[in-house]
Amino acid sequence: MAMNVTMHPYYPRDLKIIGYVDNDLSVLDILGWFFGGLLVVMSVFVALLLKNRPESIGRKMAICWLLLSGLIHLILEGHFSLYHADLVSRTDFLSQVCECLLSIFIFIYYYLADYL
Repeated sequence: MAMNVTMHPYYPRDLKIIGYVDNDLSVLDILGWFFGGLLVVMSVFVALLLKNRPESIGRKMAICWLLLSGLIHLILEGHFSLYHADLVSRTDFLSQVCECLLSIFIFIYYYLADYL
């Protein structure tokens, strides 16, 4: 049984990630599209919220924060929980976003762990 092991950009370099497929987009493209999409959704929501609700600015900001965290948790964590077993071999946009954000968080974690 031959296993498909390819080079990957992650550390340790000798780690064998079976089925790894390179992302179609760069990290900046992935993060730009992801946060741009969130910005569009939040802008529409804020416009509706400002128009229809006579709430204080603090309450509106709290509602927007809950919407933003809810969208990220439902969409990204939902996608990750469904496809975590073969995430590295998938090339759809949400898998690329999950992989990109996970690699950034792991990178930050390991560098912070060295200083703490």
